[in-house]
Parts: sequence; structure tokens; C-alpha cells
Amino acid sequence: MNLKAIIRLHFILQVLSAEIIAGAIISYWAISAFFRCPGIPAITPVLAICIWIVYAGDRVLDNTNKNIPTKRHHFYRRFKVPILVISVVLALLAGLCLFQIPSHILWIGTALTLLISLYFLLLLYFKIWYKELFAAVLYSSGVLLAPLSSLPHSFHFFHLIFALQFFAIVMVNLLIFSWYDRENDQVSRQISIILYLGEHTSRILIYALLYISFTVVLVSMAWYPETNNKVMQFCLFLMNAMLFLIFKFQKFFHKNEIYRSIGDGIFVLPVIYLIYERVSGI
Repeated sequence: MNLKAIIRLHFILQVLSAEIIAGAIISYWAISAFFRCPGIPAITPVLAICIWIVYAGDRVLDNTNKNIPTKRHHFYRRFKVPILVISVVLALLAGLCLFQIPSHILWIGTALTLLISLYFLLLLYFKIWYKELFAAVLYSSGVLLAPLSSLPHSFHFFHLIFALQFFAIVMVNLLIFSWYDRENDQVSRQISIILYLGEHTSRILIYALLYISFTVVLVSMAWYPETNNKVMQFCLFLMNAMLFLIFKFQKFFHKNEIYRSIGDGIFVLPVIYLIYERVSGI
């Protein structure tokens, strides 16, 4: 396989949200292990399919505006019908997996499904400026709700802080993507938090969230010095560090959309925690 073919394959996988889906699945299993919750195999395909539908649906709805000039949106315009058919088939397959998921998680999943439906309705009928916030809530909830609802012990303040840490990373990730896309959004008359707040305020917001995240990582390591927490916090530190780099050095990371590959890929980093548990025999 030559370099051109590899680049083309990577583009297709990226457009189809493969990195995002892989990151969500790895994050789910790592967080379940971190919280000492039993991982539920059936959640893996359901989570993957839900993320696929959200991202595919988001881009298909974006294409009601024909002026969006990106290659990703051109891909979804060109293959709109096959993508919609695949989404319906995958949704039916996800339904078959629901019988293997505990009822208390199903109720939470139902609420999340309603939230996803609300998200699509807002995208379809309104130009919402807080789209990134809504998407961050959906992605974080999809990864976190099953582990948090299956804790072997009572819910602790520590779990809340960790959930907020993960949410902050997802939020910064989406804000940075919107920052890089702001010129395309202006041309195509799209709205985003970045355009709504303006560049100056948005830059302050992104750096503030990153600095707070770095601080919470250090405080958590000191407050909960157990090795497993230090390893997980190290994963979160790396995720924040990669986001900081792609925002700080925009000229370099904007080339060939390197920022998108790294931003999508950071959610695979919790695999470090899974390797740690495997090696340590926990």
C-alpha cells in the first residue's frame, strides 16, 4: 500500500469517526476499570453505534447548507443516502444488543436517547450557538453514565470531580475544533460558541479550561496518591497536554488538519491505564 492510499484510508476512517468511536470505547473500558465497575460487553457496540449516528447525523444536517466547503461535508453530501441506510441498519443492530444491558442502565440510556433527539431537533430547526456544549454533554454522558451507574460503592465526590475532568477535556476538544473551523463557519453562515463569543473571549475560555484541568490533575494526584489514580490522572494530563499543543501551535497543526487527527485520537490515551492494570494484575 503506497503513501497516497494510506492517506486516503486515514481520511475515510477519520470522516467516518473511527478514531472518535475507538476513543470512546477505550475510555469507557478504562474508566470502568478505574471505578472498579464490571465492564458490560454489550455496551461497546451500542456506544459505538450511538456515536456514529450522532456524528453522521450532525454532518448530514449540516449539509442542508450547501456552502460548507470542507472535504468532510463534501463526503457526506456525496454519500448521504448510503450513510443514512447504514445508520438505520446500525440502529436496529444496537436495539438487539439492548437485551444484554442491565435495566438501570437502559433507563439512563433512554434519557440519553431523548437528549440526542432533542439535539437533532435543535440542529434542524434552530441555529444553536451552544452546539459544542450539547455535543460535549452527549459524548461525556455516553462514556461515563454506565460506569457511574454501576459503582460497587456509593457515589463519592471524587467521582464527580473525575466526571467533570473528562467533560472539560471533551469540551476543550470541541472548542478547539470550532476555533480551527471558524473561517469556514463564517463563510457558510454557521454558528458556534467561538463565533458567538468572539476570538478574544474564546481564547481566554480555552486556556482557562486547560489551566484548570492541569491544576485539578495535580491536586487529584496529591489528594488521592494511590498508584491507579496517578496513572489515570497521567492519562488525563497527556490528553490536556496534546490539546494545549494543538491550540498553542496552530500554524503547524493546521497543515493537513493534523489538529483533527490528534484531537480525535487523544481519547485513545486511556489505553495506558488498561495496560497498567493488565501488567500490574489488578
